[in-house]
Amino acid sequence: MGIVANGLTGANASGNSQHYHLIYAQNSAVWWTFWCDAGGAYSTISCAYSPDLTTWTRATTIALPHNIAGSADARNLGVWYASIAGVDVVHVAAASSFPALMDTRATLTATAITWGTPSEIAVATTNYATPDGTAPCVASDGGIFVNSGLPDTGTHYGNEVPSFNATADTVAASWTPGAWTSVKPFSASNVIGTRATLPLASGKVLLLYDDGNTPPENVHWGIMDRSGSTPADAAVFASSVNMASNGNDWGAVALSVTDIHCVRRTGGGTYEHMRFNGTAWATGNSIPTQQSVVGSGVALLSDGVSVWLVVIGNASGNPTSGNPVVSLRWTAVNGWANAWTALALGSATRTGISACQNLTGAYAAALLWTEGAAPGPYTLMAQGWVLTPPPPAPPLIGALRHGQAVLVTLRHPITHAVLARNVAATVAQVKQATYDPAPHYLCQLGDGTQQWFTAVDVRATGS
Repeated sequence: MGIVANGLTGANASGNSQHYHLIYAQNSAVWWTFWCDAGGAYSTISCAYSPDLTTWTRATTIALPHNIAGSADARNLGVWYASIAGVDVVHVAAASSFPALMDTRATLTATAITWGTPSEIAVATTNYATPDGTAPCVASDGGIFVNSGLPDTGTHYGNEVPSFNATADTVAASWTPGAWTSVKPFSASNVIGTRATLPLASGKVLLLYDDGNTPPENVHWGIMDRSGSTPADAAVFASSVNMASNGNDWGAVALSVTDIHCVRRTGGGTYEHMRFNGTAWATGNSIPTQQSVVGSGVALLSDGVSVWLVVIGNASGNPTSGNPVVSLRWTAVNGWANAWTALALGSATRTGISACQNLTGAYAAALLWTEGAAPGPYTLMAQGWVLTPPPPAPPLIGALRHGQAVLVTLRHPITHAVLARNVAATVAQVKQATYDPAPHYLCQLGDGTQQWFTAVDVRATGS
């Protein structure tokens, strides 16, 4: 567990559970978090990086041309990560109190961020509703989408008005945005405050958003592409139930483009699960009871094999210490597990849980939440847990021999995140266990220490 940022004024630094502030940069092998806070300049987006989710280092901020809405409420900020031609890229979308909607592209390395020029998507002529739940997405063909309620003409106040850019983002070095187009698939009776955008096949995206009732009663959906046609609108769940007044009682994640999961809190400690196959929704699996803090989020994350549901528990739940962070795993074979697992205990007051968007190459799951009681100050926290170790790619047992010079990849012992590559070492011992057909190599490093490595992380010098 690590402190990303402390001394924050706003209670929503981790955003909603449907959009993202935490990503894993798979080429640089580091985690990045983005936030904004009323304690600083309202136009500033802050960020930090970490190799292990424990030690965080602040990186270069960016000042947007307009203030972020709600006195820099981070629920008006959303991030999407993509690996483009081997370069780590993020699109950071923000709804401003100007009112305007902005998208900013940035490239990442292991220790630095290079911000592009903010692109103004739309400017409204009426006051802007907050929170917005701003949710950007990079589609499978590089198309850039931003799911927001910002009016494009001043007539769509508080409704669903997603936008897309005419120019796909497919070149690693830079992206020059083209014209933005906004459509309106749904008119809410009040204000929509929670949204998600997830990629589908063929450059399409799935739009998800609460129904805008007071309080919200259902999650709606539509499929969008860059043709400019208006998506059809429909409800995800068969029945309507009262969610939290802020709408932050549901979450969604894509296990694949044809298997998207959505879970909502239905009251008390009960939940409802739906699955989307790319064209239609079907009832998912039953979820065991777990008391949780109303409106604190229902976070879902996936490594492409399993899905995890994470909530912030309360004193009526199990376990019962403070506001624990608890998780539940889903697999295609077994459905949801029978019992919840505690990830973070203690007496801390925790709110606003959200998940990591991209876990490709991370071999660990990661979460973000806000700690602290009103009126603050608040702390932005991150935590991860090991999913599966890096898979071995075994050569024959005799491929490397005792005393041979090799290059090894050093990984964090908990998260398995890459700490260093191509570190010079010497093979000290080769072992092959009966339970694991892959060879393991005990290698001596330059400082005299020895570590065991699987074949995937050791190779002969010059190979």
